[in-house]
Amino acid sequence: MISKLPAHLAPLQAQLAQRVVILDGAYGTLLQGENLVEEDYRASLLANHESPLRGNYDILSVTQPQLIQRCHESYLAAGAEIIKTNSFTATTIAQADYALESMVTEMNQAAARIARAACDNYATPQQPRYVAGVLGPTNRTASLSPDVNDPGFRNVTFVELVENYTMAASALLDGGADLILIETVFDTLPEELPRVMSIGRLDINSEGLLLLTNDGDIKRKLELPSTGWLRRYRVRVNGMPTEPMLAPLRKGITVDGERFQPMEVTLDRQQGSNAWLTIGLREGKNREIRRALGEVALSVNRLIRVSYGPFRLDDMKPSDGEEVRARIMREQLGLESSKPDALKPKRRPAPRRDRTGQPPKGGKPGYK
Repeated sequence: MISKLPAHLAPLQAQLAQRVVILDGAYGTLLQGENLVEEDYRASLLANHESPLRGNYDILSVTQPQLIQRCHESYLAAGAEIIKTNSFTATTIAQADYALESMVTEMNQAAARIARAACDNYATPQQPRYVAGVLGPTNRTASLSPDVNDPGFRNVTFVELVENYTMAASALLDGGADLILIETVFDTLPEELPRVMSIGRLDINSEGLLLLTNDGDIKRKLELPSTGWLRRYRVRVNGMPTEPMLAPLRKGITVDGERFQPMEVTLDRQQGSNAWLTIGLREGKNREIRRALGEVALSVNRLIRVSYGPFRLDDMKPSDGEEVRARIMREQLGLESSKPDALKPKRRPAPRRDRTGQPPKGGKPGYK
């Protein structure tokens, strides 16, 4: 624990005591909008790298630093005062998926340097800007076994996690980070708490109808294409779509070697430089709408899920919620319905009492 802040962070500490300080926003959605391909992630530096790199946003701090700085500066121009580094998965554990463990220190240092340069471009004596070095989660957990047949097995140790985060934090500070931000923490929940899962997840840049359940069977069933439930979205795109442009989406389109199933697409109206579409799909995720539309030269700037099977947004107000009993859903989906509605935590039986109102002597409370 640091007992005394560095002098240059004293103004930040004072501001936090008086008002809300503005943090930047998401970077994944900004980078998705760039429609990057495999070669963009590699650049010349990793042209011959052994593993695919598409989707590894953190390596872009090394291979596409100008792009990352442009993202930072878009938030600074909008008024952000603290900028997060592009280092969410920059640990040796997470980067093992891309065979880039040896570049983790370089990735963190580069991410911090880029954020530092962007902040310095916008900082003034009256309004300093700060860099938050991001430590994100790994793709492993030290509290749960990945092997259902061996509950005691762990694929990572506490010491390994400490080493990973120490390496990343040190490199972020070396690169110019002012503070360290632990962005996401996950762990197993106590048995008595309900597990809440999202069905057909919405990403951070989408809105609309969200279905939540704590029944894993229901979640899996609803997300299977064989269930046949149509997910319908209202989509605003930048551009002037025509029927010939939309035809490939209706037939099924291939993007970067991945085949997307046919979509239901309706052109609703043109509104200046934007157009509104209604799109329905039975397989895939809402982020694939963005990828598919990008393939036909249309950029999505708003995406609203208005229905998921029989569930409809209709006139629901923001933050409204309606409960559907798990038992009813399981019966409608043809799942065995012996499971109780699970949103209620388990209750322990109350202790028996004798005629005097006292618990019985001997045994445990609730013992029968």
